[in-house]
Amino acid sequence: MPSSMVDVSDVSKTLYIDRYGISTLEEFTTRMYARFKNQSPQLVYVKAIILNTTEWTFDNGSTSKNLGSIDAFGYSDKYFTLKRAVPTADIEESFTMKFEFYKDSGYTKKLEEVTKTVYANIIDFRNSTEWTSELTDFEDGTEQGWTLNLFSISQDASIEAGGYSAYYYLSGTTATKYPSIEKTISIPAGVTKAGIIFYYGAHLFSGWNGKYARFNYTRVYVNGELIFEDYINAAVDYNPTHKYIGWYQSSVDLTEYAGQNITVKIEFELHLDKTSSMWIKSALDDIIFAYK
Repeated sequence: MPSSMVDVSDVSKTLYIDRYGISTLEEFTTRMYARFKNQSPQLVYVKAIILNTTEWTFDNGSTSKNLGSIDAFGYSDKYFTLKRAVPTADIEESFTMKFEFYKDSGYTKKLEEVTKTVYANIIDFRNSTEWTSELTDFEDGTEQGWTLNLFSISQDASIEAGGYSAYYYLSGTTATKYPSIEKTISIPAGVTKAGIIFYYGAHLFSGWNGKYARFNYTRVYVNGELIFEDYINAAVDYNPTHKYIGWYQSSVDLTEYAGQNITVKIEFELHLDKTSSMWIKSALDDIIFAYK
């Protein structure tokens, strides 16, 4: 048997959480993903385990979670949600994610395991003296240097009462739409950490039984290359007729681009099954570029 059957080719190893946005909560959740490549000719099952921390758990309160199967000679993206108490001060910490691989769905016949270190930065970026940050909040009613595709600056949705956001209302079509926003930013040479955080929300409506309004993905591109994809998988038909998403935070690590000018694009993937009695209202707000 080869020394490694499953390659963990990508995992969201560095998290950036805007502490300002969760300061009124007792605990918060954040989504992570891992991409697995099964190089064996057999179905493999994966389990994730959180180690070396007393603060972090999965969203159900446990420290282990069965993530399901990976096809033989196949790829699989696994998404999972972590939970932590909101710290009372800024904190930079780490913990370990262990991925165990099994040959059976009962998770009894273990094949191998891989460990990854996760770094979490829970920072009030707006007020930190150790981090430099640039906030796009659209509160002046302008694009603030971003180029918008399908989005427009609107007061229909905002994190702040009476504020603005990048907003897109989809209706009257069955096409898949990709509203996006992009900007060129400079990451100074020599920084040890750099990331982008953004907030997103949506309201989905469908008046049809078995016909769906769908918020499929959020994606982030750097210089045209996809570097982050979150499978939101939010869908609504007649029962229930409405679904509400957010405001949620999402973040992407940009440290590897230190010393470069890069173009960052944030994109949604939205879809409607019918042209009438169905719509999606979506918004993007408070985009924070931070580094130290």
